Amino acid sequence: MEAEEEAINPYALAISDDHEPFEQSKANEPRPPRRSWLQSILVWSAVCIISAAPSFFWGLTIANNQILAMATGIAIFIAAYTIADQITQRHPWRARRIIRQVLKTGYISRIVITVIFPVGAWLDMICGLFSVGLTNRLRHSNWGDNFPRTRDGQDAMTFVDCLLTTLIQGVLLNLVLLAYMLVIAAMILSITQLQRSWPSQDPPPPTE
Repeated sequence: MEAEEEAINPYALAISDDHEPFEQSKANEPRPPRRSWLQSILVWSAVCIISAAPSFFWGLTIANNQILAMATGIAIFIAAYTIADQITQRHPWRARRIIRQVLKTGYISRIVITVIFPVGAWLDMICGLFSVGLTNRLRHSNWGDNFPRTRDGQDAMTFVDCLLTTLIQGVLLNLVLLAYMLVIAAMILSITQLQRSWPSQDPPPPTE
């Protein structure tokens, strides 16, 4: 009798394969290998440079003398992503499968959209126009009509103006990318819940 009571405990927590507790499932997930600083720099340099290509060429049409400012803005984003990568990869949430899937899908999609030039140029142009307009508002509020002009009488973008425009556009594009990643995360969670709600295909236990 004692052996039967130990074998079948009605008050024990039943854990099935399809419904693992959060802590157990998180602990079972393998941790991805950590990147070195050099690896992070190379990865995010490639991502940022490829993603910024449409904006860079579009910026040359309105500020071809401020290549250094645009390159500086891209370098700032590379540095920010590298530091964030090195800091966050030590945290347990980076080891979760859904986080890895969302990050990979999001940034690979961003690169693919950039390679498909018309789509990437359209998105970058919208964010670029908004960032130029915001920069011009800031210039007019600070300088009035006394800011530098070109020989043709047009407004001349200084190093600071072009750098600020690049940073604003980069932030806008990252916000769009973040919204896209949230949609991906919601889809993955929905699919996972549907899979767990499906009836199990395991054969019924044998009857005695």
